Amino acid sequence: MNPGRLSPTMYNLMIDKIQGAIQHWSCNFLSYARKLQLINAVVFGLENFWCSALLLPLYVTRMVNKLCKDFFWGIIAGQRKMSYKSWNSICAPWGEGGFNVKELLSWNKALLSKWVWQLTTHRDCLWDSWSRTYNFKGKSIWEGHALTCHGESWRDIIKVKDALLELAGSKNAAFSMLNSCVSHGKFMVGRAYSLFRQCRPKLRWTIPLWSDSILPKHRICVIQAVQHQLATVDNINRRGLMLVNRCCLCMVAQESHRHLFFRCSFSQQVRRNMLAWLGVSGSSSDIDIKNYLYKINAGNKCNSWRNILSGCSVAGMVYAIWEERNNRLFGEIQATPEMVASKLQSILKIRLSDNQHPRIRQWLDFTN
Repeated sequence: MNPGRLSPTMYNLMIDKIQGAIQHWSCNFLSYARKLQLINAVVFGLENFWCSALLLPLYVTRMVNKLCKDFFWGIIAGQRKMSYKSWNSICAPWGEGGFNVKELLSWNKALLSKWVWQLTTHRDCLWDSWSRTYNFKGKSIWEGHALTCHGESWRDIIKVKDALLELAGSKNAAFSMLNSCVSHGKFMVGRAYSLFRQCRPKLRWTIPLWSDSILPKHRICVIQAVQHQLATVDNINRRGLMLVNRCCLCMVAQESHRHLFFRCSFSQQVRRNMLAWLGVSGSSSDIDIKNYLYKINAGNKCNSWRNILSGCSVAGMVYAIWEERNNRLFGEIQATPEMVASKLQSILKIRLSDNQHPRIRQWLDFTN
């Protein structure tokens, strides 16, 4: 409604609401999965109201990203905890090794591109007719330019149109890009988002982790483990905080990602118990997690029941081993490999009970 340029103080309402919600959540002990759920559901719910009408300034997007990043990694006594993954990589989809958080600037442009598409389709509605008559003087939106008489929203729509032209290179190519985001007459903002964000190559080892049957906290933990981004002692020592490096599970070797999840005798025993429970032939020999996921994916389709079952098991094993390590390190609570495997089997049975795949249902009936 403001005919002039918006001042920085006008965005304080959105920032204050996000900051208030984050400060309220920070008093709780939340896992990374729950933090991501709150960021995606609540924070982006507040942002979507603004992003659907305005192109947020860069300083606003940086402020919101900083608030979300600090909340995700946690701040204790005003000091930020160690972060092992950049916010840009966190905003990547699961298939690209990220945590599937929307990148704010690209999502903002994708939401505004819906209005560009609506103006190019010449729909018979009052808003389109008024826009073409008074804002573009009968011209096409591709020929329109931002004028001082235009409001902030119209200038932002023109900026997104210019960004599309820069990506596509021509009017026809930009129009084809917008049409590729349409399904059954509706504009899909999710498809437009992939046009603006910086896409990375798909990682084949993530395919077994795409199933909805995998618990989010398990998926996040195994992605961090594959990328060596967990707070193991060797990672902490590389960042300048020197600790005695000894695996708290076997009390023999030094702790690292490669040792903790596959070389450690405790982890090998957990893996042997899980392989026996799954009825899968295999050994507990030294093998990297990424290579193990490659091996699972070899010859299987993305939605095959073997991929779903194996992905749930591997992600669950990595999380269970990491949880047992933390319990021994901070809680002085110890469990045997059999107890860890038994607890994980109970969790997987409950989680897979909602899966309607006939082979998985048959396998669950057999294990019960």
